[in-house]
Amino acid sequence: MPVSDASDNSSINHVEHSAKQPQPVKIESSAPALAEPALKREMSNIVSGVVEPSPMATLVMVSAEGTRVRMQVKVKAKLVKGMKKFGLRMGVSHENLRFLLDGKELTGEELAGGLDGANILVERKDF
Repeated sequence: MPVSDASDNSSINHVEHSAKQPQPVKIESSAPALAEPALKREMSNIVSGVVEPSPMATLVMVSAEGTRVRMQVKVKAKLVKGMKKFGLRMGVSHENLRFLLDGKELTGEELAGGLDGANILVERKDF
């Protein structure tokens, strides 16, 4: 039996593996750096499925006729949202009602958060 020469390995394919590690890809953004933490926080809520509840303001609206409605509205919502709810309860349009706080008429543009815990007097407008 012929002995093969160790240097003749023509039937063996040599594969060389590189020892280089893949380099991380650097992503640059043109967005301001301050927005990034908020984006990460929002994205983590989406991924985890956790939704942070919006802070709520409590409003109490009392009509001169005796109807009293206690409601919770998002802090950043305009008061007109609560006015509409009260009008539906009374069976009239909120535009036919006057909403008073400490004697001053409210426009509806006020944010509910600034009126948290307020007792708002509601009267029908005279036509």
